[in-house]
Amino acid sequence: MKRQRIIKFLGLVIVVIGIGGAVNVTLKDSHSEKTKTVQETSQKSRLRLTDQQLSILVGLAMDPKWLTEQLNNNQLVYGVVKPSDTVPKGVGESESFLIAAGERQRIIYFSVNKDQTVEIKDSQNNQITRKKEVTVRQLTRRFYQTSKQQQQVNELVSELRTE
Repeated sequence: MKRQRIIKFLGLVIVVIGIGGAVNVTLKDSHSEKTKTVQETSQKSRLRLTDQQLSILVGLAMDPKWLTEQLNNNQLVYGVVKPSDTVPKGVGESESFLIAAGERQRIIYFSVNKDQTVEIKDSQNNQITRKKEVTVRQLTRRFYQTSKQQQQVNELVSELRTE
C-alpha cells in the first residue's frame, strides 16, 4: 500500500511516500526547483540490539521457562566462546552463549550472520540437541515489538550475568 503526505515546512515542500517498511522522503525547496531524495528504512527495522538483548530474545525463542527460572535464581550467564573453551562440534569461536552458572549440562549458543539470520544451537552434555534458525526481525517482532516488551527484555538483561 502506498501512502503519500505533503507537508510544507519553512519554505520546503516535503513529500513523504510510505511503501511497506521503507519511507521515501523528497524535499523540494519552494524557492527553487532543486529536489533531493533520501531513502530511509522504518525506525523498527533500524533497531539496534546489544548482544545481551539478543541473547534474551534467543532464550525466549528456545525455552522461555528455562530462561526465566535461571534469571530468577540469578544463575543465567551470558558469554562469548573463546578459543580455550571446550564446545560441541559445530560451534565456532566468537559465538555467544547462555548458560546456567555452575551447570554445564545445557548451553544455548547463537550467532548472527550478515543477512541478520540468527543460528541457534541448543546443547546438552556437550552435544548439540536442537538447531533453530530465525531472523533478528522475527525475534524482535515476537518479543521486542511493544514498549512493554522492550522494557521487560531490558529488565531481564539487567539481571543477566556476564562471564
